[in-house]
Amino acid sequence: NLNNELRELEMAEKAEIERILAELSGGVAAHAAEIINNQKLLVKLDFIFAKGKLSKLMNGEPPEMNEDGVLELKGARHPLIDAAKVVPVSLEIGKSYSTLVITGPNTGGKTVTLKMCGLFCLMAACGLFVPAAEGTVLSVFSQVFCDIGDAQSIEESLSTFSSHIKNVISITDRADEGSLVLIDELGGGTDPEEGQAIAKAVLAYLLRRGCRGIVTTHYTALKEFAYAEEGIENASMEFDMNTLQPLYRLKPGVPGSSNAIAISRRLGLAESILQDAVANLSEGGRKFENVLRAAEQSRIEADEAKVQAE
Repeated sequence: NLNNELRELEMAEKAEIERILAELSGGVAAHAAEIINNQKLLVKLDFIFAKGKLSKLMNGEPPEMNEDGVLELKGARHPLIDAAKVVPVSLEIGKSYSTLVITGPNTGGKTVTLKMCGLFCLMAACGLFVPAAEGTVLSVFSQVFCDIGDAQSIEESLSTFSSHIKNVISITDRADEGSLVLIDELGGGTDPEEGQAIAKAVLAYLLRRGCRGIVTTHYTALKEFAYAEEGIENASMEFDMNTLQPLYRLKPGVPGSSNAIAISRRLGLAESILQDAVANLSEGGRKFENVLRAAEQSRIEADEAKVQAE
């Protein structure tokens, strides 16, 4: 009897719990619309405060926005690089030219600069401040196209070149005046002569489409193309020939040398191999790279003298 009584009390307790929960649910249901609306507002407020907190952590600035495809980055810093180590970069596109061709040594900061430009545009479109100096100008693009990194695939039988070209085909099919196009090492991964011919043709096509673009390259033909063609400009990542170290600063208006032989020497490649490599360079290519290196070094020295004089 005691056991039966215990079971009855447990069932009564369960029924009372369900009655109380039903009553509470009914009370909540009467204000369901207000509660759901409050929850949505709290999510929005939390998102806004999160953006504010991130902007403060990055020491960000509100960019000036425009609808003309103009980008003007001043003292821009990639948010994922240690703030104590990052070297600020300044660049612009969309005013006197729509496409920027960035050259310079490997590990010199070309790809980081490329990624930073795309990231800043997407951050601004989301209402985020950007880690840059006051007066930075950004634009909201209808589409941002990227071909960065190596997407080779054994499963899909894609080589490095094939994977890049698939991306480039997609970009050229869809890019328009409202697009930003970012391509790392355009035409790379194949025969240099054919690769730079394709790269030159793709650049010319994107110029005709009227989109904004930033391209990195080591091809001499693209450096020369940027000199000769309207609407496209050269820029280079600075390199100190005395220390053989990249300076991670972007210099608009001039192409840069890849300095592959100098970097290989710093990293310890045998001098006999390097001498053979120099001998294997074509005379025209050797002269062009020597002129670029000399001009680059003279400019760096002139900039240092100017700073000291000021």
